[in-house]
Amino acid sequence: MKNIVLGIAMMMLLGWSNRADAQDINYGIMVGGGISQLQLNVLDGLPVFSNNPIASYQVNGFLQYKPSDYWGLRIEPGYIRKGGEIGILPSITTVKTDLKMDYIHMPMLFQFYPRNYISAEVGPELSYLVNSNVDYLSLIMDPIKNKFNLGINAGLTYHTEGPLSIGLRYNKVFTPIQKIPLEGFAGIFQKDINLTQQNFSLVVSLQL
Repeated sequence: MKNIVLGIAMMMLLGWSNRADAQDINYGIMVGGGISQLQLNVLDGLPVFSNNPIASYQVNGFLQYKPSDYWGLRIEPGYIRKGGEIGILPSITTVKTDLKMDYIHMPMLFQFYPRNYISAEVGPELSYLVNSNVDYLSLIMDPIKNKFNLGINAGLTYHTEGPLSIGLRYNKVFTPIQKIPLEGFAGIFQKDINLTQQNFSLVVSLQL
């Protein structure tokens, strides 16, 4: 799957460089902030675990190919901080784990413009973990080993008459960040708990 997505990204870049007219290409910078939360499949919602969001932020560049008034393609390579907070027995102890993960990521988006001032975006995202800061991690699970993640992005963007645009984004990671080994209790828990994450953000783009 990783090779397929990387191949698609290379084909997009090569296609743009070979066929795109200069007036169809836009580029710029983008910053954003929001909240990121972990997901622990069958454990979410159980009273023995707490699962709280943390602040997230990102800095990206973007390259957009817009050959029509109605659609476009856009890639956004950059840096993003994501993660979450999980705890054990929240009503009894204060043991919590803050996962703060720094990624190099590249969303690849298809854009649809129902109006010239608004667009809807959807597409895959590749991300690679470059750094993590984990508090009390050894009490809950082993250090993070899965560096590569594959997810999906969806969002809405408002485009001003000038170079600024403002958007809302949702990102969902499909590949597990980590697997937490837990022995079953009366068949309630699976042996391995898949840890994934989701992220909501407000982003501002400046076309250069």
